[in-house]
Amino acid sequence: MKIKGDEITINYGETQMMQKIVDRFDDGLRSSPEFVAIRSRWDKGSPVEDETPKKPDQLQVHFTIDDPVPKKLMKCLSRWSPLLRPPIPVSTELKKYSKGSKVVVYSATYNKFLEGTVVMLLPEYDAVKVTYGNGEFTKSVSVKSGLIKLIDEYVLENQMESQNTGHDPNSPPLTVEGN
Repeated sequence: MKIKGDEITINYGETQMMQKIVDRFDDGLRSSPEFVAIRSRWDKGSPVEDETPKKPDQLQVHFTIDDPVPKKLMKCLSRWSPLLRPPIPVSTELKKYSKGSKVVVYSATYNKFLEGTVVMLLPEYDAVKVTYGNGEFTKSVSVKSGLIKLIDEYVLENQMESQNTGHDPNSPPLTVEGN
């Protein structure tokens, strides 16, 4: 058996050897009973041999996906694969945000800041993707635009502003509308 990309070349036949090329995701592929029996006896820590061919320009890439819960995965890619790129440097401003951060984002529709949540970091654009307005809206916002702030910073700024403008400290603090 040979694997190349998503194609598997299978040798079969007793008296006359034949070959067939199938898609690796073909539902018609089944493991032999011997293959299943051997692997069913494996426990954590069972010794195995790695017969993966080692290629000089093959790299093991370890990564995490968040769909729906974080999962660590590994993939082998050619050094020259267009899927690889050097890490994108993250700006100081973008480092303040993470997936799930509570923020306020300016809505041109409502002409005010609304509460939102960061759903994705976009380091290549120095921006974040946010949902806001009770999840009704989604947009990407540059973290340098002044149109997005961490909610704690926003509330603190408004409290300081209210002290400077003579806002009554006994009245409710200025807050954000939304969620």
